[in-house]
Amino acid sequence: MRPTTSRCAPSRSGSGSDAPKATAAPRLTARPIDDSETEALFASLAPFATLILAVSGGADSMAMLHLVACWAKRHPKQGRKLVVATVDHGLRPQSRSEAEWVGEAASALLFAHEILIWRGPKPATGVQDAARDARYRLLSELAQRYRPSGPVAVVTAHTEDDQAETFLMRLARGSGLDGLAAMSASRSLDRDADCRLVRPLLAVAGARLEATLQAADLPWIEDPSNDCDRFERVRLRKAAAALSELGLSPDKIALSAGRLARARAALDVAAAALQIAALQIEPGGDLQRCRPARSAGRRLRKPRCADVSGRA
Repeated sequence: MRPTTSRCAPSRSGSGSDAPKATAAPRLTARPIDDSETEALFASLAPFATLILAVSGGADSMAMLHLVACWAKRHPKQGRKLVVATVDHGLRPQSRSEAEWVGEAASALLFAHEILIWRGPKPATGVQDAARDARYRLLSELAQRYRPSGPVAVVTAHTEDDQAETFLMRLARGSGLDGLAAMSASRSLDRDADCRLVRPLLAVAGARLEATLQAADLPWIEDPSNDCDRFERVRLRKAAAALSELGLSPDKIALSAGRLARARAALDVAAAALQIAALQIEPGGDLQRCRPARSAGRRLRKPRCADVSGRA
């Protein structure tokens, strides 16, 4: 939930007149990510044979790209594939050139690059939600292409700010425990335990990622839609300063989301235990079958049991 006024110009080693245009960024006061933090942030990526980095060209994902490159250099793994994926949503005339600019940055790091194109008609309303769904579908399809080589991680640059914004958006919709638990650090894609979506930066403030780029004099692109008030997430982002004055800072909101996620996980464990106990032998020798819990995120009710003849 940081301000969107910062801009960073393309590097002098960019693609000349084809490079995305921006203005110079002021220096920020946030602390850059250091090497020891990088080790801890990306340790979860070590088991994967393929890392697909979702990079749009924005500050968060460009910082992730360079941080992962540093981490991978310190932790070489035989046969590991490093792939940068950029989704061209086709919503702005500049989207293709921006994706190609990311490709140049990836090539400079000796990473493969894939441009994934969202084809077909675009909705008149709910564009951001539709774009997100298309993005995950395209990334999941790409991940399945690499699955024969071993476990795959699709790595995104969601930050503490994104976590807080997601929490507030779901709170505004009256979400319950499942919704307010917000984004998880890791989850399976397409119900494949060895194909995962990984978010290693959920505990990192976006301002620190911008500071990391600035400290290394590295460029990024600003998407003009990040300043468009018709999008709910943008309106929440612009309200960040006022919310922080009330004690509702992004780190505190993200902390609450994390605690609710742990509560949901505890309920999942409890629900699993009820399901394991669903078959019971009564003292009289009758086999009882209990109806499993409906949802861990909802209120757990005492299971109703029926005997094997179907009587309740």
